[in-house]
Amino acid sequence: MDKWLRNQNVVLGIALIIALLLWLVVHMEDQKQTPKIAVETNNSREIDDVSIEAVGLDVSKFGLVSISPEDVRLRVIGKSSVLSQINPKTVKVRLDLSNAVKGKQSMKLIAIGFPSKVEVEIIPSNVTVTIEEMLTKEMSVVVESKGKAAEGLVVGAPIVQPNRVFVTTTESQIDQIAVIKGEIDVNGAEENVKRQIKLAAYNSNGEKIEADIAPPIVEVEVPISLPSKTVPLQIKINGTPAPGYSLSSYEQNPMEVVVYGDQQMLNGIDFYDGVLVDITNLSGDRTVTVDIPLKTAIARIEPSKVEVKLHISPSERRTFTNVKLMVAGVVEPLEAVVTNPPDGLTSVTLEGAPEVLSRLTPNDIDLIVDVGNLSVGVHQVNVSYSLPAFVRVVEETPTTVTVEVKEISKPTDVQPEQTAGDGSEQEPNQELG
Repeated sequence: MDKWLRNQNVVLGIALIIALLLWLVVHMEDQKQTPKIAVETNNSREIDDVSIEAVGLDVSKFGLVSISPEDVRLRVIGKSSVLSQINPKTVKVRLDLSNAVKGKQSMKLIAIGFPSKVEVEIIPSNVTVTIEEMLTKEMSVVVESKGKAAEGLVVGAPIVQPNRVFVTTTESQIDQIAVIKGEIDVNGAEENVKRQIKLAAYNSNGEKIEADIAPPIVEVEVPISLPSKTVPLQIKINGTPAPGYSLSSYEQNPMEVVVYGDQQMLNGIDFYDGVLVDITNLSGDRTVTVDIPLKTAIARIEPSKVEVKLHISPSERRTFTNVKLMVAGVVEPLEAVVTNPPDGLTSVTLEGAPEVLSRLTPNDIDLIVDVGNLSVGVHQVNVSYSLPAFVRVVEETPTTVTVEVKEISKPTDVQPEQTAGDGSEQEPNQELG
């Protein structure tokens, strides 16, 4: 070994080999640390049907009627590595309407949500925008009941609070609104239905119109009750005022009542009576409140009381002459004639309030002589009076008349004369032998 190391040529060879190995190691390290440079070229990507986001409009004054077109196409240019990172769902196209004015105008679009290293082209870059002034008007609320109440019950008219609302929309649509309406479900209800409902605006064709309604929600109560019927309320005046006084008129409130009960029973009711108002010994105006009695088979009546204003005046008397007596109850073959007073005319003295008597004529007074069940002969018959309201017959007026009942006289039959000179005399009948 020492012999080799003392040889100069061997030492030089070994040194050369070591130097070569060191060069190889250093050269390989340089190759590992130096990266390769890849040059990327720009590409493009298109995104279709991108909606437009409108912002900045003063909605208290203006309304956006239309944007044309409503959707646009985007062409995005950039490196492929960047384009692949774009999510079509997060990018936006914005329309700034902060400087928009009333009318039709062209406005520029802005792309939002793209990386800074890409170029975005909006196709088209401008859109046509129509802006209108917002108008407001007050309208009534209509609520429709849907469904049927439980068996035997009926659905009443909805009660709405508030029953009027303010509607705001563009000037081209404000006059198209025909009704502000909501619906409430009452199907199967056994008692009043009360809830909140949302309102909407509709045109005359029943199509919904976009509008701002204030308030948008109202309180609704729908009555659920027995069948009912509204009928006139008839009151009866009972008794007579103090001597020398008469009832001239009266006023009642209400004039009608609502009767609740079985539908079949209601079908037979045309008016409601049974209310008695006593005016006995009254000598001046009086206002009274009277209970309305509840009849059999009537479940409820509304209202339950009636107020009656009575007008009492000092009485006067007035005599009506030449009032015709009307004979009633005549049955063939009889006839009846009033013989006393003559001509079947008489006088009647009535007592009542001056304003009542002044309106009467003899034709308003019916004097009836009933001869039904009378036989042939002369009879004294009582007179019955059918008089207008608030008047009465004075005692000294005749109360009986003389009537003659007799058979109707028939005309005598006359035999027709035979025609002479025609040579056709009729031979007597001959019996066949």
